[in-house]
Amino acid sequence: MPLRHCSRRAYVRMKKRKSNTTPILRRLFYILLGCLTIWIGIHYYINQWDSRYGFPMSKGAGVLLSTFGILILLYGLFKKKIPKGYDDNFVICKNCLKSYYAKDLNQPRCPDCGGHIENLDGFYGRHPDRKKQST
Repeated sequence: MPLRHCSRRAYVRMKKRKSNTTPILRRLFYILLGCLTIWIGIHYYINQWDSRYGFPMSKGAGVLLSTFGILILLYGLFKKKIPKGYDDNFVICKNCLKSYYAKDLNQPRCPDCGGHIENLDGFYGRHPDRKKQST
């Protein structure tokens, strides 16, 4: 199984990325969008025509739209949050400064150079001299 490499720059971008909306508003949006899509799909299934443009719709389009709405609704209801300690999933080698996902490593040593592995969170605060080497 190949190791997934995560550069320091990508990690910092991921860490700085913040959503403009709160998770509750986002979930509410998906729930409302799912309900609206289900309602439109049922409307197409029952009436078999589009009232806005006046052309006939098949029952399959209504079923497909309702199914898509159910998937959106389920996503809004059951989407899992990212755990607060997600930073602990990244580790970095003290020698070569390559970062990896912790779950991809089987041993507490770097697969490339055999160096000691530490958590990436706070690494450059503990080793300020290494920050100059990585840039």
